[in-house]
Parts: sequence; C-alpha cells; structure tokens
Amino acid sequence: NMRYNVRSNRLKAFAGIPGYNKRAPDAAARHLVRYGAHPDQCGDLYIPNLQPGDQNYGKHLPVVVLIHGGFWQARYGRDLMTDMAKMIASTKMAAVFNIEYRRVGLGSFGGFPSTFEDVAAAIDKVGDISAQHNLDASNTIIIGHSAGGHLGMWAGLRRALPSHAPGASPKILPKLVISQSGVVNLTHAYKNFVGGYAVPSLLGSSGGGYVDESIFSVTDPAFLLTASPQIISNDLQISLIHAENDEAVPMEISNMFHENAVKAGYKSSFLDVPSEGHFHFLKTGSMAFHRTMFVLQNFLEPNALDEAKKFKEEKENLKRFYQETDDPEFLKKLMGEDSETK
Repeated sequence: NMRYNVRSNRLKAFAGIPGYNKRAPDAAARHLVRYGAHPDQCGDLYIPNLQPGDQNYGKHLPVVVLIHGGFWQARYGRDLMTDMAKMIASTKMAAVFNIEYRRVGLGSFGGFPSTFEDVAAAIDKVGDISAQHNLDASNTIIIGHSAGGHLGMWAGLRRALPSHAPGASPKILPKLVISQSGVVNLTHAYKNFVGGYAVPSLLGSSGGGYVDESIFSVTDPAFLLTASPQIISNDLQISLIHAENDEAVPMEISNMFHENAVKAGYKSSFLDVPSEGHFHFLKTGSMAFHRTMFVLQNFLEPNALDEAKKFKEEKENLKRFYQETDDPEFLKKLMGEDSETK
C-alpha cells in the first residue's frame, strides 16, 4: 500500500524510487504569497535569477502554476511539488507559483465550494503577482498532478461556468493546462470509486458516499469541456500525460478526456509514460517528469528545436532514463516505436 508520512507529507513509497532524494537546484528566489486569510490560502513563488546573457534576461517571464494532488485530502500539501517547482524555475523559462488550497479534513475546511474558490483565487492572484514582479500574466500555464490535475483542468475551463458558480468569471485565462495522471473526469471517478470516498468527500456527501450529481455541472472538467467549447478552444491548449502503470487513477480517464477534447475542437495531446506509476511525476529524474518538461518547453519555446531535433532529443532522453533496464527487448521497443503520442 502507498502511504504518506503525515508529519513530513512525503511519500514513503518514494524510498524505493532511485534518485528521488536528489535535490532540485536552488536557482530561484522563493516568496511566500498569500491570497486569503486562511493559513492554507497561500503559495510559494519562485522567480528565476536572470543574469545578462541569459536567454530571457530583460523579458517578462511566463508563470507556471503548480497544483498538488492527494485526492483533495488535507494530509497532502504543496511540498509534494517543491522539487518540481525548483526544477522548472532553474530552467529560467518561467516563474513558478506552487499553490496551497483548503482541503478535506484536519481542520482545513476544504471541499466544495471552498477548494474550488481557493484554486480560482490563487490563479487570479497571478495578476497581482505579475504586476509586482514584472511577470507575464497573459502567458500563464497550469500543471496539476492527480487531484491537482482535476483542479487545474477545471481552472482552465472555468470561463464556461455559469455566473453563479464558484470560480466563475476568471481574471486569468491560462494558455496551457498540463494534467499529470489527473482525475479530469470527476463523474467517471465517482461512479467507478476512484480514490474510494475521495470524490464524495470533496463534494460534501452527507453520508453513504452519495452526492447530488447535478453538482458535476460546475465541478467536473469533463462537463465544462463541452459546455461552451467555442469560447475556449481557440485560446487553450490541453496536454494529458498519464503513467502506464498508474495504480491510483486509471489511464482511461485521461484518454477519454483527450478524445472528447479533440472532438470539441481543442488543441489537445495525450502522452503515456511507459513502465512508470502515479507518483513518478513527483520525481524529477523520472520519464514522467521529463515528458512534462518536454511539453512545457515545446509550448514556451516552440522555435527552440525543429521537429527532427525534438524527435531525437525525446528518444535519446528515453534511452538515458532506461539504459539500465534488464530487459533489452523493452529498450528495443522503446527506441523503435513512437506510439506514445496520440
């Protein structure tokens, strides 16, 4: 069983993943930013220290918002994404805002609507942050893992919400949402007991795990995806990355979402991650993290590499990550096929 060390909020399961404890570089200044009065209404802002000669020196950097997972439970916090935040900031491509939000349990007072209100408020705070630190709020990217993938995709699509719904009328419109094994179809997760009682707990079930399914119209990204696609599809890119051996969130959730996004007219991509699991996204030496970075760099610096170089770089990195495998047939397949992009 995968269990968390509640005191440190670190996954005990990571003890068995080589390289997890390798420190991400401290290449950016960290600022604590509050967007509300509750202790959980805050985030860590990482701003790269740009020097003359750096590619982006003198430019207004984009902002990457990170949203952690943990099935919306209070015992999991934003420190799960700290290494990812530092690593992204170390590339000097973007500033990073690693947000916290009210969650379910432990006196955090999360669930619907507060969790959704917090994520919306945190992302809208990017406007103030950008004005203060000379960043580019118009080029905001969201990356969410697991339950954070759900919240990130919801945030990207919330301009389709009715005016009375929590999170409606966003001030910040993200350009790209990357879901890392995200629970992007909340209705499917509820009906298939993904995460046990996590979805009913998020949505305020009064007991027995049952919820009024009308609530999915304002909480489920899969519903918002087709609610008003003409409003969003031209402005928002979607990328779904899912671990092949995911033990927490079925890959079919991301695959179905991608197919529906394409049908609705969105620019959407789907990438699977061979031989890795749900928690590998949080290990900066993993292929799951590499794929995330590949999508991010391709979006932020589309002219940095031509298509041939992109293909070569992707394959060489896959080979590097798996060069120690004991299965030569797997390596051969890995290097001979490019079936992950759909």
